[in-house]
Amino acid sequence: MTQPKERRTTPAVSVRTIGAERSGVDVSGVDVSGVDVSGVDVSGDAVRVVALQNAAFSQSWNLADMRRILAIPGAIGLIAEADSGDGGGPAVGFVVVQRLADQAEIISIAVAESWRGHGVGERLMRAAMASAIVVGACEMFLEVAEDNMAALALYSGLGFEVVGRRSKYYSRSDGTRADALSMCRVLVIEEGEEV
Repeated sequence: MTQPKERRTTPAVSVRTIGAERSGVDVSGVDVSGVDVSGVDVSGDAVRVVALQNAAFSQSWNLADMRRILAIPGAIGLIAEADSGDGGGPAVGFVVVQRLADQAEIISIAVAESWRGHGVGERLMRAAMASAIVVGACEMFLEVAEDNMAALALYSGLGFEVVGRRSKYYSRSDGTRADALSMCRVLVIEEGEEV
């Protein structure tokens, strides 16, 4: 069972839309082992997001998957980068949200292991909620493994509540399966409240 990590000082991190790329984003240091790039127009953001996804989860994505997901009407992708002073810092996390009518769903969120516990996940979630509100979503849904205590603490702290369970939803690399908890938060903002 994953325990929540003690919160550390948040280093400088910026969050921006995936695809709003700066020219010359360096992907040379990105571990893309196992990432199939054949026949795909590779962008720096897509490579970095796929690498983060595949490092965090046993269910891997390829670049074609990423492009397909981001091409879905209502998809919003956000990437967190460590501020390096020159505007080209390493990717340290991402979130992909899909809006359908007045609801939004977190498709995936991942933070690089060395950046967990620094508030990156919270920054990404707050940016995702704000983006969803801007495009007209009133509720946000997500699924999380029932034993991912750090993520559960984050989502609960952001006002998400458990609304259901999906039995044996997640496949693990060791062949076991884990239940997912479905969580929801109303995105209506009261005056003075922060997302």
